[in-house]
Amino acid sequence: MDLGLKEAAAAVAGASTGLGKAVALGLAREGCNIAICSRYDENVRKTADEIEKETGVTVLPVKADLTSKDDINYFISSTAEKFGKLNILYTN
Repeated sequence: MDLGLKEAAAAVAGASTGLGKAVALGLAREGCNIAICSRYDENVRKTADEIEKETGVTVLPVKADLTSKDDINYFISSTAEKFGKLNILYTN
């Protein structure tokens, strides 16, 4: 299905496993460039590699704890800086 999201920029929180990972993968399959975050650096990097290999889109892995205002700001600003925009925010 083509949802017209090719080259959009999406940030998906809590995306190293489970529902967040599934959402990030679905958006990547639609052609979105993705920023994903998790509290666990190794997990978020592994998931980013998996999504990039399967879909060919750019995935930005960010270690962030979204109970921290500073980490939230870092996640969003890193996404906007990397992709020059932020079209989709999925808070998981």
